[in-house]
Amino acid sequence: MGLRVPLLALVTAVGVLPASAAEAQDRTLFGPVESVASEGVAVSSASVEGLRSRLATIDLEALEQARAAVSGAEVPEWTLALNLFDDVVLTGVVDSTASTFSGGFSLSGRLLGVPLGSVTIVVNGERVAGAVRAPEGSYSIRTAGNGLYAVSEMPPVALECEAEQLHLEAENPHR
Repeated sequence: MGLRVPLLALVTAVGVLPASAAEAQDRTLFGPVESVASEGVAVSSASVEGLRSRLATIDLEALEQARAAVSGAEVPEWTLALNLFDDVVLTGVVDSTASTFSGGFSLSGRLLGVPLGSVTIVVNGERVAGAVRAPEGSYSIRTAGNGLYAVSEMPPVALECEAEQLHLEAENPHR
């Protein structure tokens, strides 16, 4: 079961974003491996974990634009098209950014149209790690090496255990 959320233009209190900002937000975050593989780079997908995984390139410029826009108060939010898999395309709404102690930055926010959905991405140069969480699935993003990134759908086991524990605590609040 795939989840597809349409990309929407971001409207602020002032009005619609300028065309250049809206166009920048319409780009997909992940690109095909062929563009790197054609240059003779080979990475085995055996190092990729999860229910299903894929290797991809990543648009580091899009992440930097999101950081600059949100941290500079250019806009209160910035959307990122998270094309995790062919059947899973989500829109991340970045509303918070912070610097990391190592000189990188983090982006965090929600998923457009997905209750309880969240996205967190940490960037340090060309190294990227992230998590996308939705009730329908959990996905991880990590650096795989040679300019490639692993996108993995993670097993829901940990989420089910946590949900079960929350349910038990709700039934017995005075334990």
